Amino acid sequence: MTSLFFEGERQKFFRPLSGSRRELFVACLRAMFERLHGPAADYAHNLTRDILKDLLLPVVRDYQDKVARPTKARRMRRRKSA
Repeated sequence: MTSLFFEGERQKFFRPLSGSRRELFVACLRAMFERLHGPAADYAHNLTRDILKDLLLPVVRDYQDKVARPTKARRMRRRKSA
């Protein structure tokens, strides 16, 4: 009997892509894809934890900046209207 892919633990496999931070997960997947299969791919080296961290940290920071900007703008508008 063969096991189907979307049974058990894997039923929630795509959940990160449908959640509130889906843009962040997609950006991380794109960065990893570009690193592994894009024009700058380096097949001589495996991805280590440090390389992965260096790759994804700027993506997460960019996302945090994008999320924080609207919040700051709302605060400024509230201060001006008060």
